[in-house]
Amino acid sequence: MTIFSYIRAALISEFWTLTDLNEWIINVLTASNKYHYELYDLLYVKDFEKVMEILSHLAALEDYTKYNEISIPYVVLGYYYWRYILGQIELRKCVILCGEYADQVGTNLDCSEFYSLIKEIDDSVVKDNMRVLCEDLFVEAKRQYKLIHEFC
Repeated sequence: MTIFSYIRAALISEFWTLTDLNEWIINVLTASNKYHYELYDLLYVKDFEKVMEILSHLAALEDYTKYNEISIPYVVLGYYYWRYILGQIELRKCVILCGEYADQVGTNLDCSEFYSLIKEIDDSVVKDNMRVLCEDLFVEAKRQYKLIHEFC
């Protein structure tokens, strides 16, 4: 399992907050029969960068590619799309976030595919193109999110 990589994606995309993370940790610690020492390092850390640093270290110990076909940057894009589907962000904001993130991390998805949609006037064209670009990534984000909540 690559739980810390999954959590990083949820936090990077702002699908999850540090409060969500702390609540999840408390739930895992109280529900589990196992001692999850690594979770104590994260509990109540208020600095986002420090949390990401700890998660990066823990994620480096996981074998992400053994269990996952879609890399974390793509899952982050899936989370952005999921936020749009849930109504947390507007369609155009989703396009911008995806474009900026794809540009920042250098995914194989060309950021210009997203940026070109910003100029599109017809929202239905934007929706259709975003669905094509992000649907599989959204499905993977949902799968990983489910696994986060099944972890104990």
